[in-house]
Amino acid sequence: DDLLADPFRITILAPNSVVSTWQREALPQLASFGVSLASVRVISHTKLSRITKASEVLEPGPDTTTSDMEHLLLSDLVIVDEAHNFRSVNARRTVVLRDLLRLQPRKEQRRKVLLLTATPVNNTLDDLMQESALLFSKPLWLSDAVTDDGYRRQAVKDSQERCARS
Repeated sequence: DDLLADPFRITILAPNSVVSTWQREALPQLASFGVSLASVRVISHTKLSRITKASEVLEPGPDTTTSDMEHLLLSDLVIVDEAHNFRSVNARRTVVLRDLLRLQPRKEQRRKVLLLTATPVNNTLDDLMQESALLFSKPLWLSDAVTDDGYRRQAVKDSQERCARS
């Protein structure tokens, strides 16, 4: 299959308000380094939140043979801008993204996920743990460590154990 033979695909997930900024600022820079822009897509968070069987994210575009969803599934690098928008464990966009990232289309190469945020903790350290859960494709549930220090130690331990198993 030609799609699976493609050497490298990148998907950038961004809030709708900055999709055009990513397209305008990042894509020319990638092209200047020789990255084929046909292998890069910028998709809004909103498309994940509103996904249905008839969503445009599932339809190939006029200039492409793959839908945004297929591109995301085949991507070797997924960049999640404003990753703090995916901190709610049960929010539709979080569930959809976590489930999509769980699928690994290539056995010889694991997908890389890059989370970008200036506010990793909005309310509690739970926010950071749930954002980082996207790296592992499933929610992280911590022990009942009741102090901030105990919570931090447990979070670090859980993350290190998951990284060692990856």
